[in-house]
Amino acid sequence: MAGAATDLFVDFSIIIVVAALIILVFHRLRQPIVLGYLLAGILIGPYVTFFPTVQNVDVIDALAELAIIFIMFSLGLSFSFSRLRSIGLVAIATGTVVIISMVLIGYSLGLAFGWSDVDSFFLGSMIAISSTAVITKGILERNARGE
Repeated sequence: MAGAATDLFVDFSIIIVVAALIILVFHRLRQPIVLGYLLAGILIGPYVTFFPTVQNVDVIDALAELAIIFIMFSLGLSFSFSRLRSIGLVAIATGTVVIISMVLIGYSLGLAFGWSDVDSFFLGSMIAISSTAVITKGILERNARGE
């Protein structure tokens, strides 16, 4: 049990250090920090062999899902009902177009890879959900900077 806790501590340390360094670089270059998060995830993921990688991938995946839930929750906290009502129709139309577009792009990409209809639709759904989370984080980031 102590070994698992130590491994998890090492994993979190790697994640925090790599993410902090990459975010500093992206902030200095005035690039979206979300792209820095993606690069950090690629570097510390289990598929990059020249860099220290995360050992407890399942635990980190579960925590990442919770993080996405908290990002969506924090976006919900920043909206008032009056603001939501004033932009409601535009937001619903835009959101619908974006989600349908992402599902279709993912579905087409899956078919291009020779995947089945179900697998392709699943890929499209994952891309739609992921793009929503990335856009949400970008909106929160821009609001924090006052842009």
